[in-house]
Amino acid sequence: MIYKVFIFILLLTPMSELFRSGVGFRHGIEKRINKNLSKHFNKEEFHKISIQVHDSILNHTNSYFYFVENNEKTSGIYMVITIANGCKVGGCDVDHKVDEEFEQFWVYSLYNAKAELLELKILDYQSEHGYEITSKWWLKQFVKHQNETYVYSKNIDGISGATISIKSMVREMNYLEKIMPVVINSNSH
Repeated sequence: MIYKVFIFILLLTPMSELFRSGVGFRHGIEKRINKNLSKHFNKEEFHKISIQVHDSILNHTNSYFYFVENNEKTSGIYMVITIANGCKVGGCDVDHKVDEEFEQFWVYSLYNAKAELLELKILDYQSEHGYEITSKWWLKQFVKHQNETYVYSKNIDGISGATISIKSMVREMNYLEKIMPVVINSNSH
């Protein structure tokens, strides 16, 4: 009987939810996430709760959503881990087609209950080109210009050798800016 109930629930659950909820990141990424959260919570203990989001959101981003709070439940934030595209495997200046593989980088963002971007970091950037996008001075542009549409070469500076990474980052951050109020309102704690 329990087996039949499990199968029934499994069939009703959207497949993306099965793969996105409670995901464990590779050790290096998880360690960087926890280090940044520890700084945010002033070394207080905290726990992460995976947020279930609708497939219509997941279809447009490679992101994982969490509510993170201290163990006393007196302070909480929303965290998004995004895997964004960098250069094409083989180099940035190689022509590419839409369905080809890209090098990827990991983006960490924190939001308050008002969906305001508090912090943005690149956790892992493997590409040989465009590494400058990981610098604090460049990432601060997104916090400075939130509530605006991010536009490459207008309110987000370009960096030689990082065009693909920057455009990917701008696209992801514009999408998160649009959906985070919905995600937070439907998962308010």
